[in-house]
Amino acid sequence: FLVIVSCLSGSPAWAAGKMIDLGTLGGNSSTAYDINESGQIAGSSKTAGGQTHAALYTGGAWQDLTTLGGARSDAYGINDLGQVVGSSYDAAGHQHAFIWTPEGGMIQLSAIPGTFSVAWDINNSGQIVGTYRDAENNDQGFLWSGGVMTTLTQGYGGAYAINDNGLVTGYDQRNGFAHAFLSDFASKNWQDLGVLAGLVSWGNGLNEVGQVAGFSTYSASIDHHAARYASGAWTDLGVLSGSVSEAFDINNRGQIVGESYAVS
Repeated sequence: FLVIVSCLSGSPAWAAGKMIDLGTLGGNSSTAYDINESGQIAGSSKTAGGQTHAALYTGGAWQDLTTLGGARSDAYGINDLGQVVGSSYDAAGHQHAFIWTPEGGMIQLSAIPGTFSVAWDINNSGQIVGTYRDAENNDQGFLWSGGVMTTLTQGYGGAYAINDNGLVTGYDQRNGFAHAFLSDFASKNWQDLGVLAGLVSWGNGLNEVGQVAGFSTYSASIDHHAARYASGAWTDLGVLSGSVSEAFDINNRGQIVGESYAVS
């Protein structure tokens, strides 16, 4: 269980046994959110003018992915084709999910209702998952595939990761409390992953064999621990210190990254 570390002067990456400062788009900070098998990185960076823009780190430098016409954009996911997803403000101040491709640049995802949406992840088939806000002002998890959006949650929720088999994880409050889920869009199978104990669980990351990284309450307390869901059950990953930890992603070897902290 590792700790994610942020850096104000630049976004650090780890390679060949050392941390590397990736620099910025000209401003004073950058953040890396995702990396593909070629080492390309999706993230965000301050520009020389002080704006935060979605950015792609490739060929040893950040590339500004610009915005949908507004002041800010952020890139959260990237696949092995170099396609990037995230969210951007438009000129009217609304926040929309986007896909960026080397051929077409940044494009707002079609068929997503409302004025707030975020794309969190994209697989190698170009399927995208994220969150949008519905007419009742509830967040909902969605799957976007081939220009068609499908809502995956009921009542309130979000979809955060998708693998190349089309499995999706996130959280859904359809049973009263936020629970992590696994959804197989092709087979229309939806699974509530339950909890370690208590009331709440959350799915953040997903690997190709369907293992989920996230967190769950472990007692009646609101405190929660990083947890892995595999073989039909959650495993408590504990903490480095304090009472709270969260897991953000998991690879195909079952290695997990996240953070651990004390609640003040």
